[in-house]
Amino acid sequence: MRSHEMSHSSSTSSLSKSSLRKNSISPKYIGRHNEDGLDEAFVHPIDSMVNRVEETRGSPIPNGVIHVFPIGDIGNSAESIADSGTARSRPTSVQDIPYVDPLHNVLTSDLNGSQIWLSSKDKRRLSIISSSDDIRVTPPSERESKDEVFAETAAKEWKSLGNQSLNVDHLFGLDQLNKHLPHHRLRIFVGTWNVNGQSTFGSLRDFIIPLNTEASELCDLYAVGVQEGVPEFRSWDVTLQKTIGLTHVLYASETVGTIHISIFLRRELIWFCTKPVISRYHLRLINQKNSKGFVGVFFYIFGTTVLFMTSHLTAGHSAESLDVRIEQLNRIYKEIQLPRNLESNMRVINRFDAIHYVFWFGDFNFRLEETRKNVESTIGELSTIQTDEVSHGEHMQKLLGWDQLRNHKFTSIVHDFNEHPISFLPTYKFDLNSDHYDRSSKQRTPSYTDRILFRSNGPGNPIICRRYTSVNEIKSSDHRPVYAVFDVKIRPQVRSLPDLEIGAGYFNREVYTAAVGYLRQEQALKKSAVIKSKGSSTVCNIL
Repeated sequence: MRSHEMSHSSSTSSLSKSSLRKNSISPKYIGRHNEDGLDEAFVHPIDSMVNRVEETRGSPIPNGVIHVFPIGDIGNSAESIADSGTARSRPTSVQDIPYVDPLHNVLTSDLNGSQIWLSSKDKRRLSIISSSDDIRVTPPSERESKDEVFAETAAKEWKSLGNQSLNVDHLFGLDQLNKHLPHHRLRIFVGTWNVNGQSTFGSLRDFIIPLNTEASELCDLYAVGVQEGVPEFRSWDVTLQKTIGLTHVLYASETVGTIHISIFLRRELIWFCTKPVISRYHLRLINQKNSKGFVGVFFYIFGTTVLFMTSHLTAGHSAESLDVRIEQLNRIYKEIQLPRNLESNMRVINRFDAIHYVFWFGDFNFRLEETRKNVESTIGELSTIQTDEVSHGEHMQKLLGWDQLRNHKFTSIVHDFNEHPISFLPTYKFDLNSDHYDRSSKQRTPSYTDRILFRSNGPGNPIICRRYTSVNEIKSSDHRPVYAVFDVKIRPQVRSLPDLEIGAGYFNREVYTAAVGYLRQEQALKKSAVIKSKGSSTVCNIL
């Protein structure tokens, strides 16, 4: 399931709906009412969007703004926006163009929840447009139909992007990096959770935005892997979008069997990424459930390459199962999809050396090679000596000394991956909604099955782990969620991109608008409850 796949139109203006279909423009991106009652606008910022760009003759406007209108009501959009107080009518000069943050005001707008404004502060157009004549788009009020608006804009977009490779050094270069990441530091949240077949989820705040931690403030990028989920992961992505909030958008989302990965980026950063390269592989093709495998997402952000991988390996405590897991790690390594000339340009032996940062996380299913009695005894001792750091550390080392991954990683492709020191208790296997380890007839030994590994391709690209822990507050699965927070150094682009398209605003619009709808509903319910509460108080006072 490729949630970001879409077709592009090379058509010109005055196209009918039938001709749009001939040019393979997906109907789900052409204004419609979704299940939440929202009138969707197509706001994929590079492929095609209904917009109006203000600029001067011969050079882009420094303070320009891209106006995005809901396609379903294109005739009244400009007038409605002016009446709502969030914008004015067509400005008479560059200085008069207002800037409105769409993600700050979208829930309080009088317009429907799909209204989004995109500012030219993102500077994407300023880097790839050479002449104002190339993208002159007539205002919506001057057009005959929403079909014409859609088709003309799509054609202008692709015309203006014809020479994008000539300008990528500026778009992904030092000026833009200094503006959007002034410290050249990207804060990354990586999370993994085996959800044990859940299809609905409660609050994820303790997992995604836990209080009083390095993750309390929003990170720049969120990479979340799920194992043993349901085949349809849209509800999961929407729940993540609601939890993270509207300052971020879903950049990549991919599934193989019951394994899923979601990548959310801070909104303005999506202009400075390439389109994602997806890897997906089933480890057990004869298994109809397809619960074992991996999904990977590779992309450039500015001049830095990153690869996020989530996997679910074979279960079992035996030596044979351990050998299978080691072999699966090595097989996954061979199946990773990278740009064709990336490795040849880097001239590397280990494929990972061609990538600045790799994060590999998931349910690796490595166990503690010790009896359940001894493991539980050590866990029990740990719970009674929390205040004694020396003794606590000694007991943790004893527990981790039985860990298969640590003891056998040198025989696998992850031999040079790092893992931040573990200070939390085993994350598997719990009774549901309980703090008790497996009390079923199988009596599985508690183990660290859920892990987050990472590596960089050299000392010039350090990875700093700020936090690595499990989430004991979420007990709805037999696994505890695990997350880590990292800081990495981001570099500007200094050479041409290898066989990759610029993403320039690539994100999942459907998940975003669905989350907006749910948040608006929640806001309305809260407002209604407050009104009822005030009404009840008034009645009581009168009586």
